[in-house]
Amino acid sequence: MNEVLPTDQLLAHLELDSEPPSYDYLRRLMLAYRERVPYENASRLLRYRDIRNPDARVRLPQHVWQESMSIGSGASCSDGTYAFKKLLDALGFEVKLVINSEGKVQRDKADQVLDFPREPAHCSILAHVEGQRYVVEACSVNIVKVPLPIGLPYRVDVTGHTDEGQAFHYAAEPLGDNYFELHNIGPDGFKFIAGEPLVGSPKRGQMYIFSSRPVSDADFEDYMRWAYHKGYSSQHLSFVCRHPDSKVEHRFSTFSGRLWRNDTGSWEQMALGQDVAATLAEVSGLPYERLKGGLEYLETKQKVSPK
Repeated sequence: MNEVLPTDQLLAHLELDSEPPSYDYLRRLMLAYRERVPYENASRLLRYRDIRNPDARVRLPQHVWQESMSIGSGASCSDGTYAFKKLLDALGFEVKLVINSEGKVQRDKADQVLDFPREPAHCSILAHVEGQRYVVEACSVNIVKVPLPIGLPYRVDVTGHTDEGQAFHYAAEPLGDNYFELHNIGPDGFKFIAGEPLVGSPKRGQMYIFSSRPVSDADFEDYMRWAYHKGYSSQHLSFVCRHPDSKVEHRFSTFSGRLWRNDTGSWEQMALGQDVAATLAEVSGLPYERLKGGLEYLETKQKVSPK
């Protein structure tokens, strides 16, 4: 096991007490973690900048927790997911790391799983709690705010938002005991109504499908090393977070160059100002030097990139 900080220190950082595993406790842990360790990839960009050996760049759980507690940084998808999984392990939850590949699973005529899409694109956690399986999106640009039940014909409040403010939704379709497909359904797809059956098919109007499978911690670390070799998340800077004091939610990506604020339930665009890093740090609560370093690293990459 990686040298993660003592569990009582991690829970104190999340402002929660230790409890027996339950769905309600998992939900509260997830919400607290997403607030204290929000999605951001500036920390990942600086590891590309400062560490030459790709294998040594991997940001392990102890890095995530220590830096969150000391300077208020967040985490990207893989390192943030792994750090949260380690906390759930220590608290006695039955959880596995999951690697998600974009695309559909290949199945035979008997509907048995034959093969998965080869290119991993995302990761999450599979939790078994109170007799139900859940997908836990601990650290993601997708704002799935509660554990997502697998195979149930209804949803709870797991709505996310695109940069334009349109709602999109999620569904998890089981594929036997060990696999599932995670569907992201756009505004033109079917509608979820809490506690009521789905209307339409998950295949209609979807934005993407992730074919998902649980892996060991060791295999997940291999995936993280592979992702650093591939240069994943090295071409942009983005974050999705609520400011720790104002509790106002913001999201930003250099892909669009837009900063969005959600204070009243709807998204509005904000001006970036002269010092972009200062604006981003002010609204997000993330460390200024980390955001500034990430933006400068991207600017340097663009200058040396071949035309």
